[in-house]
Amino acid sequence: MTDTMQTDMAAPQAPKRRRLPRLSPRLCLIVLAGLIIAATSLHTVMFLASSREERLAAATRDTRNLALLLEEHAARSMQAADLMLRGVIDALALQPASMMVDQDGMIGLLKQRLVNAPQVRALLIVDRHGRNAGDTSDLPPPPSLADREYFRFLRDNPSAALHISRPGRSVTTGLWYIAVSRPIKDFNGQFNGVAVAFVEPEFFKATYGAIQSSQNGVVALMTQDLTLLARVPDVGERIGETVQGPLLSQAVAQDGTHGTYRSRSTIDGLERIYSYRQVD
Repeated sequence: MTDTMQTDMAAPQAPKRRRLPRLSPRLCLIVLAGLIIAATSLHTVMFLASSREERLAAATRDTRNLALLLEEHAARSMQAADLMLRGVIDALALQPASMMVDQDGMIGLLKQRLVNAPQVRALLIVDRHGRNAGDTSDLPPPPSLADREYFRFLRDNPSAALHISRPGRSVTTGLWYIAVSRPIKDFNGQFNGVAVAFVEPEFFKATYGAIQSSQNGVVALMTQDLTLLARVPDVGERIGETVQGPLLSQAVAQDGTHGTYRSRSTIDGLERIYSYRQVD
């Protein structure tokens, strides 16, 4: 699915990797890379046409390559959070059942696991009743977490192994997060709580800023329903809103895995070539 002015150049192939379990299309993430179509003032029609075609081809190639790089980065980051949860659950399985009510011991266990993962803001264990059994955030816990999406989904879907929540915003800090969670089972295989890793959208924003390849380029991370999680350049309070881009919506509806299109931004008014890829 490409614009009529794009080349037939094939997108590079992604390296093979272990896929995260997919629970629902709306839980998928999308990375978006866009490069501006520069305006020029050239003297001859033939040179103008040739130069524009070359710039379009180069921008198309560059956005596809950048989107592929960003997809791999996002997938690796989410996999690292998932592996951290697996490690926590395996460690809990070796502990006595009383660990679920030993908050100091639980916090110590979680802090041992919260290393070398800058994308994870905090780890949390919720018991089967929805109570905070221990977390690394040092914030006062609410009386109950039973109403949280990550808890309700895994409690009500016994066969689910992994859940990635819609973006949420902490009522305490005001910071956005993505909750990656796995169920905790007792010795009989029954639901015994939830292990949660809170992934930091700001981590992706910092990475995107470091690899931004063009002064007027744009890089973004969003859910498949186009809820914006991170963007460079920053858009402040628009994080968490739905991106109003009809061409992007149409492209994702036609092919949710990857695509390239041209559009004028509803945020800054600049025309760019965009490439997107689904993270799964």
